[in-house]
Amino acid sequence: MNWGGGSGWRAARPAPTGPPVCSTRRPAGAASRLILADPREWEQWQEGIRPLVEQAWAAADTAGVAALALRILALIGVPPTRPPAAFPGLLAGAGTGADQPPRGERGAGDAPLPPEARGWGDPATEARPEDGGSAAGAGAPTGSGHDPDAEGVLATEGADVDPSGGVLWLQPYEDLERSVAPETRRLRDELAVPSPQAEAEPNRYRGRFDVHALVRSRGERPLVRPAREGPSPEGLAVLLVIDGTGSNGGHPGGVTADNRPANPAAFHDPQDRMPHVRRAAMVLQRACAGRGIPCAIAEACNGWRRVHAPHLPCVVANPVTWLQRWDTDPHAEGPRALIAGLYGHAGSEEVSRSLEVCAAAFAPRPEGVKLLVYLHDGQPNDPITTIRATLARVRGQGITVVGLYIGPQTEVVRMEAIFDREWTIGVATLAELPARLGRLLTRFRAAR
Repeated sequence: MNWGGGSGWRAARPAPTGPPVCSTRRPAGAASRLILADPREWEQWQEGIRPLVEQAWAAADTAGVAALALRILALIGVPPTRPPAAFPGLLAGAGTGADQPPRGERGAGDAPLPPEARGWGDPATEARPEDGGSAAGAGAPTGSGHDPDAEGVLATEGADVDPSGGVLWLQPYEDLERSVAPETRRLRDELAVPSPQAEAEPNRYRGRFDVHALVRSRGERPLVRPAREGPSPEGLAVLLVIDGTGSNGGHPGGVTADNRPANPAAFHDPQDRMPHVRRAAMVLQRACAGRGIPCAIAEACNGWRRVHAPHLPCVVANPVTWLQRWDTDPHAEGPRALIAGLYGHAGSEEVSRSLEVCAAAFAPRPEGVKLLVYLHDGQPNDPITTIRATLARVRGQGITVVGLYIGPQTEVVRMEAIFDREWTIGVATLAELPARLGRLLTRFRAAR
């Protein structure tokens, strides 16, 4: 079940083989929300169509709605003269009285909702406002009458996948993903080096002319020196590690009855680092998914104080908790929902142990280049000398380790002392991240 509403989540599904169909009926077990499988269609919906639909909701009269509808039809390339009967499914019975709106209809083969789920209620006993009754009136069962598409109300809290095994906090991710869409596109573009129809041309003066180098440098450095020439790596695998300690902030201040931050202002406070971390993690996750780059994501910390799950232990044997594993579908909802629920809570980072665990996770990867990006606040509990010794061992295994420091840059010098200045990326705003991280990633990106 997908989360609905303005704060809902969506899953990317395999591309359909036939023409798109909008229907009131759905296959047994299928999602009960509209799914746009093609990322390009989802992007068009989010940036072009959805704002117009929201304007139509607030339009003063039908003339305003009609004008917006014409703009939507123009965006999707449908002539306004095309009859409703030309569309299969939901619109096929338009004007005939047969097109009744669906009311939470479930397929015959669907598993029953859990007793604690909040949904429409039993249509047979629910008092409907259009019938003169009240959805919360005497005829409604206890706990029913909630519209699962209303803001902040969920039909269920179940995710399609939870690589953390119930440790991390699942939160609606749609608004977060939408807010970073421009940066995601820019990073995705940085990772995709265009390939003009031209062969590399030798240059007898300074080395060899290289088309990829020309494109990447925008014409400034088109030559590849002989010392840098060599076989291309077979591929790139990226592992993002996120510091989960309390110094990153973004704490929810508790959890409300409907599983939301009790203090949303603190949870989203831009003066803290964690809101920036969530955005950066979402950009990297979506960009890698868009380019087919294998990506794993982990939170690293110990001394847990997880207010959303106070039953969990404080001290654990393994400080690494996975948001996305190598075999996790990168287009699944779970990883994005876990990113949206990150907050600083723990007492220690255990950087050295976390680096060792994550380095071991690279062992089965066949890619020629293994890149570990550590999102950190520059305030480790481990002695820096210990961390640097661990870094030397990890880098000695052929793993490139980069420290990413996003948000207020007050401690960037400490980050450089840990990861080395050459391997530290410090950006105050997310807008700077695609170019900085993209330049680093394309150095190792395998030619496709």
